[in-house]
Amino acid sequence: MRRRNEKAAEEGLFEARNADLRGMTSPKRALNLPINKRGGDRMNWDIAANIAEVITSVSLIFAIIQLIREKGSENTSAFFYLHQYLSQEQFSIARKKVRTELFKKNYEEWTEDDKEQANRVCASYDQAGILISGKVINPKTARGFLSSSWGISIIDQYECLDDFLSDYQTPAQTGKEFFHHFTWLYEQAKKNQNRG
Repeated sequence: MRRRNEKAAEEGLFEARNADLRGMTSPKRALNLPINKRGGDRMNWDIAANIAEVITSVSLIFAIIQLIREKGSENTSAFFYLHQYLSQEQFSIARKKVRTELFKKNYEEWTEDDKEQANRVCASYDQAGILISGKVINPKTARGFLSSSWGISIIDQYECLDDFLSDYQTPAQTGKEFFHHFTWLYEQAKKNQNRG
């Protein structure tokens, strides 16, 4: 008898579970979500699709913001590299020699060391011109750089080195042709200094 009561209890429990499961015809009923009587579960699936679309859009916005931050970081790194590159002692010494000694001398009196110092200045600013004209540094940051004391230095050095740049630095090219990114940088610095 005891076994029969246990079996009846189990069957009753089983039937109660089945009754609960029969009442759940969709996942929404299992989650107790409201059901649109006219469209059935369609309205709720539309809402879920809209929510998924919003989540995807928000995720895309965050991805774009992250990309912009990374690009900004790359730009800052490029600007920092340029500043460090131009601040190297050998270039600093060369610029000082140009602005304090060479601009006073006739070009015909320049020694080989004088020409080497002039070449260092031209090469360093040519490298800066390559980075800026190649847009490794974004245009806004480049304008800031060219409007700063670096822009003034570029203009002064270029004008002090005019005779050197007009002379042939290779068998086929003058300094202005050979260091054409320095020439481009000079022109950009002039434009930016005139704006300020």
